[in-house]
Parts: sequence; structure tokens; C-alpha cells
Amino acid sequence: MTTYLVSRFERHRDSLAVWAAALGVLVLLIVISWPLAAELGSSLPGDYGDPLFVTWVMGWVNSRITAGAFRGFWDANIFFPERTTLAYSEHFIAQSVTVLPVYWFTKNLILSYNIAFILTFVLTGASTFLFARALVGSVVGAMVAAIVATFNEYRMVWSLAHLHTLSLHWWLFALFSVHRYFVTDRRRYLLGTAACLVALHLSSVYYTAYCAPLFAIFVVAEAVRSGRWRSGRVWLELWATGAVVAVSIVPFLLPYIAVQQRLGVERPMAEVVQGAATLDHYAAALPGLAAPLVLTVVGIVGALFVRRLRYAITLTVVLLALAFWLSLGPEIRRGGVALDWPGLYTVFYRYVPGFDGLRVPARYASLVFLFLGISSAIGLAAIEARSRRLAQVVAVAALLVFLKYSVPSPMMLNFELPSAVLVNPAPAYLTPRAELPAIYRAVDSLRPSAILVELPFGDYWYELRYQYFSAMHKRRILNGYSGIFPPSFVARQRVLARPLLDPGASAQAIAGATHVIVHRGAWTDDTGGRVSAWLEQFGATLIEEADGAALYELPVRENFAQK
Repeated sequence: MTTYLVSRFERHRDSLAVWAAALGVLVLLIVISWPLAAELGSSLPGDYGDPLFVTWVMGWVNSRITAGAFRGFWDANIFFPERTTLAYSEHFIAQSVTVLPVYWFTKNLILSYNIAFILTFVLTGASTFLFARALVGSVVGAMVAAIVATFNEYRMVWSLAHLHTLSLHWWLFALFSVHRYFVTDRRRYLLGTAACLVALHLSSVYYTAYCAPLFAIFVVAEAVRSGRWRSGRVWLELWATGAVVAVSIVPFLLPYIAVQQRLGVERPMAEVVQGAATLDHYAAALPGLAAPLVLTVVGIVGALFVRRLRYAITLTVVLLALAFWLSLGPEIRRGGVALDWPGLYTVFYRYVPGFDGLRVPARYASLVFLFLGISSAIGLAAIEARSRRLAQVVAVAALLVFLKYSVPSPMMLNFELPSAVLVNPAPAYLTPRAELPAIYRAVDSLRPSAILVELPFGDYWYELRYQYFSAMHKRRILNGYSGIFPPSFVARQRVLARPLLDPGASAQAIAGATHVIVHRGAWTDDTGGRVSAWLEQFGATLIEEADGAALYELPVRENFAQK
């Protein structure tokens, strides 16, 4: 009975520690990101680039789930008449489903995005704590690992606007779960591993590919460590888990394969090189890396004296080195010059299916910081073996130094990206908000089959705003923004960037639409007024004017195009 009570107490204490870690991360995030917590329904972390795009994606996904309209799920309402447009970029299904209740009760896309954003930090912190504690056995070390993995410079600066890159937690939960499988030999942990890996894929196609080789190394290492690598049953169960994951994610891969084949999508090697980290990037980040690196050295030295830490530090350093090497991409560069060192990423780009469609090897930096956090925890565990109080003091000092150099102050909110030379910054009525501006309320009253084109056309920072509001009015649009721009959009962009240079070609370009919005004040000259006059000359009917924007209904598209 006493043994049972002690076991229950220890499990309860362990659960409380994870909740405390999650709460600590949440409080730290609120402080760092202030005033975001007071503006969850109106402000976006980062800029009006990718976060705005993701709010549209989540709005589209949740609206289709809410309506039960799974037919045409991948045919999102941008780049009309293109198909499978949701698969032009990440689909964010896991993040969308996570905040589905928020969407149901508020229909506020910005609030939904911000809750998902906050959860990536809380869950990354909690999962890192859980995994580090299981691997290392130090609560103090696990807390340091959680903060390093969650609040490092790569996440807080370079990936702040990329929700999928922030969504590392499912991989960490998978690592913890498969570790527990080898410790306990309980199959339920393999079910948890499979569920987490599927959730990882539904959060980020990038992490599905990038984490896979490192996960395989971890599984093999755990099998050897536990002495169960000789068991045929273990390998059969692992194979079955992998098969379940593969079968589960195939329906979500097929649309991407279809797009890749239809549009011939392949990232040129030069583009992948541009998306890689460089030695200069890491050199610039050294102030923030200093504390974790020192603790890593302490962990390596300490493992010589603390036997139980040897496996953890060896595995962690190997994974850290591989993640670092892969983050440097096909060419290892310093000072803008490629060094005569081999790039491991080239092997994956050339021989692993799917890698030639990915263009940002620098995202491996998230894993570099993760393993730096784990190795820091090992260093603290080595110190803790000598003195718990000293380990606590060192942990606090290390975190203060780390946060000072890693976290921007203040964190960027609602950053306005520059528009093209020919157009002004987006007017105030196009500022992302929870409610529709007047001009889009008029669009919302149109028949569901209406097809909209907005001018100016092709300036990406305007396109993002058009797309954001289309998640609320739900009409199909010829405009759009994504990771891929189809040939039809590029062709329209060439013509409609200056629509009055060739009115006939411009008429052909918008002939697929039933309605046009002209944002008259968007141009730096009187082009807006002249575009309106051109549309009216050819029979377009003015429906609504608001805030300097005008909504027109086009005549029958064949007649308009002929004119």
C-alpha cells in the first residue's frame, strides 16, 4: 500500500512539474510579447506577411470543417480558376483544428491565429521539459532546455511569423513517447508516437521531412541503449507504427504530389542555397548561444564522471551536429563565399523524394537550438550531481544571459511590409480586423457564385489583405498569395500591374471575374480613377463605394472580353 501511495504521489508531482513548466513559459511569453496579450483579437505577432496568410488558411480550413464541406476542401478560393490551391503551401490543419472552438464562438480569425501562436510556445516548452526530464532526469535542466528550445533567437526573430516552424511540439511529444516505449515496453506509447507524428505532419510538411532522419537515428539509438535491438517483435511493432503513420498521412500528401506534378514544382538548387543558414548567421547569434554552449561543454566533461549521462550527451551531440550541418544547406557558406566543405543536405535534396520541393534548410536551426537546450540540461544535471544549489544558481544565470541576447525587445507586432513602387501603403480600411470593412460587406451580400478580382493586382502586400478578407466573405478571387504562384496568376500580374497600358489584354485578364473592386487610392497617381472610368466605359455597373474603394459588377464576361 505504501509503495502504491508513493508511486501515485510521484506521478502527481511529475504532472505538476510539467504544468508548472507550461505555465512558466506562458507567463514569460506574455511578458516578452506584451502588449499582444491585451490585443489578441486585433494584433498579429510579426508582420502582415505570413501571419496574415496563415489566418486565411485557418479561416478556410475551419469554415470547411464547420460546414462539413470536405468536397472541394483543397480547392481554396484563391487563384481562380486554379485547383488544389490549398496545397500551394502548408495547410495548417492541426493548428486550425486546435483552435476550432475559438473560431466557432468568435469567428475572429486574428484571435484564432493568436491562440494557435501562443499554444506553439506553451506546448513546445512543455514537450521539451517532458522529454529532457525523461532523458536527463533533472527538473532544473529540463526547465532550461524548455526555455532555450522555446525562446531562442531563431524562433523569436527569424521564425516569429512562421506558425508551422514554431509548431515543433508534436515531434518532441513523439520523441518522449517512443522513449517511454523502450523504457516500459508498453505498446500504448507507440500509439502515442504514431498520433504525434501524424499531428506533426498536419502541422508542418517541413518538419515531417526534416525531422524524419533524426527521428530514425533516435529510435535506433534507443533500441541499442535498451538492449532490445535484437528483438524481432520490437522491430515489427516499430514497422507497424511507421506503416500506420504513412497510411494516415497519404491522403494529405496526394494533393501536394498532384500540384508538384501539374506545375512541375521543384526548388532550384540556387533557391535552396539562399534558404540555408550560413556560418555568419551562427556567428552573429553567438551571444545568445554562449550560455547553452558552455553548459554543453560542462555536460561533455561531466559525463566523464557521471556515467548515467554518457548516453544522453553522446546522442544529443550527434543529433545537434547533424541538425547544424543540415541547416547549412547544400553549400556551406561564410562571408558570401561557398567553402570547400561537403553539404550533407545535398544528399537529401538529390535522393530523398520531396526534399527537392523544400527551400529553407535554415529551419533545421530550430532543431539545433532544441538539442542545445537538451545538452544544456545535461550540463546542469552534471553540476546537480555535485550540488543542487549550485545547479539552480547556474541555471538562473544561464537563462538571464540567454534571454538577454535571444529575445527582441519589444517583440514586433503588426509590422507593415513595403509595397511596390507604383502603389501607396495599404489604406486604413484594409488593416486586418475581426469585422469586414464596408466594401467587403457589399461583397458578402453578393451571390455565393460571384468571382472577384481586386485592383491593384499583383502587389503581394495588397494580395495578402484581399486574401485575408476573402476568408470572411468566402467569394472566389482571381487574386492570391501562397508558396507557389501558378502561371495563370503570373500572366495576369504582368498585364494588370499597369492595367491601362493595354486595356484589351487587361479585359481578357479579368474576364473570368463577375465583380471588380478598385482601390482607387492605392496608386501613387490618378490610375485608380482612370481604371474606374475604363470599367464604366465598357459597361461595368457600380454597386458600392466606400472608403475610396468601388465595387463593380462586370457585364457578361464574353462580351466584356470582346470589348
